[in-house]
Amino acid sequence: MQYLILLITFFICSFASEHKRILFISSYDRSFPTVKKQLQGIKEVLDDKIYLLQMKWLKISLLLVL
Repeated sequence: MQYLILLITFFICSFASEHKRILFISSYDRSFPTVKKQLQGIKEVLDDKIYLLQMKWLKISLLLVL
Protein backbone atom coordinates (compact mmCIF):
# COMPACT_ATOMS: atom_id res chain seq x y z
CA MET A 1 0.00 0.00 0.00
CA GLN A 2 2.83 2.40 0.84
CA TYR A 3 4.36 1.85 -2.59
CA LEU A 4 1.06 2.65 -4.28
CA ILE A 5 0.82 5.96 -2.44
CA LEU A 6 4.40 6.73 -3.36
CA LEU A 7 3.76 5.96 -7.04
CA ILE A 8 0.66 8.14 -7.08
CA THR A 9 2.68 10.95 -5.53
CA PHE A 10 5.34 10.65 -8.24
CA PHE A 11 2.66 10.63 -10.96
CA ILE A 12 1.01 13.77 -9.62
CA CYS A 13 4.36 15.49 -9.19
CA SER A 14 5.28 14.82 -12.81
CA PHE A 15 2.62 17.35 -13.88
CA ALA A 16 3.60 19.96 -11.29
CA SER A 17 5.86 22.95 -11.66
CA GLU A 18 9.58 22.84 -12.43
CA HIS A 19 10.40 22.17 -8.78
CA LYS A 20 8.82 18.84 -7.93
CA ARG A 21 7.26 18.42 -4.51
CA ILE A 22 7.16 15.00 -2.88
CA LEU A 23 5.36 14.18 0.35
CA PHE A 24 6.59 11.03 2.09
CA ILE A 25 4.15 9.82 4.76
CA SER A 26 5.09 6.94 7.01
CA SER A 27 3.37 5.31 9.94
CA TYR A 28 6.73 4.14 11.25
CA ASP A 29 9.44 6.08 13.04
CA ARG A 30 12.41 7.37 11.05
CA SER A 31 14.68 4.85 12.84
CA PHE A 32 12.70 1.85 11.51
CA PRO A 33 14.93 -0.15 9.07
CA THR A 34 12.51 -0.17 6.13
CA VAL A 35 11.94 3.58 6.35
CA LYS A 36 15.67 4.18 5.92
CA LYS A 37 15.65 1.95 2.82
CA GLN A 38 12.60 3.70 1.37
CA LEU A 39 14.16 7.15 1.79
CA GLN A 40 17.43 5.91 0.32
CA GLY A 41 15.55 4.57 -2.71
CA ILE A 42 13.73 7.87 -3.24
CA LYS A 43 16.98 9.82 -3.09
CA GLU A 44 18.74 7.42 -5.47
CA VAL A 45 16.01 7.78 -8.09
CA LEU A 46 15.78 11.55 -7.79
CA ASP A 47 19.45 12.41 -7.24
CA ASP A 48 19.85 14.55 -10.38
CA LYS A 49 16.46 16.25 -10.29
CA ILE A 50 15.27 19.36 -8.49
CA TYR A 51 12.67 18.46 -5.87
CA LEU A 52 11.39 19.28 -2.42
CA LEU A 53 11.00 16.22 -0.22
CA GLN A 54 8.73 16.66 2.78
CA MET A 55 8.47 13.90 5.36
CA LYS A 56 5.56 13.40 7.74
CA TRP A 57 5.45 10.82 10.50
CA LEU A 58 2.17 9.54 11.92
CA LYS A 59 2.15 9.35 15.67
CA ILE A 60 0.30 6.08 16.15
CA SER A 61 1.29 5.83 19.82
CA LEU A 62 -0.64 9.03 20.54
CA LEU A 63 -3.75 7.61 18.90
CA LEU A 64 -3.56 4.41 20.91
CA VAL A 65 -3.49 6.32 24.21
CA LEU A 66 -6.71 8.18 23.42
